[in-house]
Amino acid sequence: MPGQLNIQSPPAPLVVGPTTKDVTRPTDPLPQYLIDEARLAVREAFEPSKHLSFQPPERIMTMQEIGLEHHGISPNAVSEPFQLFTKEAIEQIRAEVFSDEVGTAVVMQGRYIEHQALKALGGRERISMVTCFRPKSPDVRDETVLTGVRGISHKSELYTQYTEYRLEILEERIRSKLKAERLRSQAKKSFDITNVRGWLMKQKDFLEAMLAEIIEE
Repeated sequence: MPGQLNIQSPPAPLVVGPTTKDVTRPTDPLPQYLIDEARLAVREAFEPSKHLSFQPPERIMTMQEIGLEHHGISPNAVSEPFQLFTKEAIEQIRAEVFSDEVGTAVVMQGRYIEHQALKALGGRERISMVTCFRPKSPDVRDETVLTGVRGISHKSELYTQYTEYRLEILEERIRSKLKAERLRSQAKKSFDITNVRGWLMKQKDFLEAMLAEIIEE
């Protein structure tokens, strides 16, 4: 909501993650049953009407409930596990990445909630797929960090995707600010030094955050 964008969020916490600096590989061979089961699936293109079976979570805990109101990019902190995929989708996922049998999902602001993908109980394997929880609006502060993925990713690919994503945000911000400045000028309004300096400082912080994530090791 527009009114929420005016609330200054407190600084994001420092993320303490794995100390691994380079991409790691499994030390044990992949179980043969996973390979055999993957070969049985007939590959097909993703079709939402066939492969999605979304069931809303029974409960969503808010940031206010955990004492972090106005922190982060969303008022929601974490959801209960909820159904997302159909059985057919799970078969396709297992064929590609050997995912677990249940196919549930959780939405959380991981930077504010300590979490870990533990060993699966009651199943034979567990592979976690993670996608970034990021704001839709480019004007909302983006708190994406690479701490949890740097040690399991190829640096060139990771930094390329991260840089492209962040520069796209910056590009949208600049276009929006440029449009606002042109409209101000056309309306014969005075230049707002405080406003522009504040905007520039936010972009400076944005670029410094990128420098903290793209590191030479």
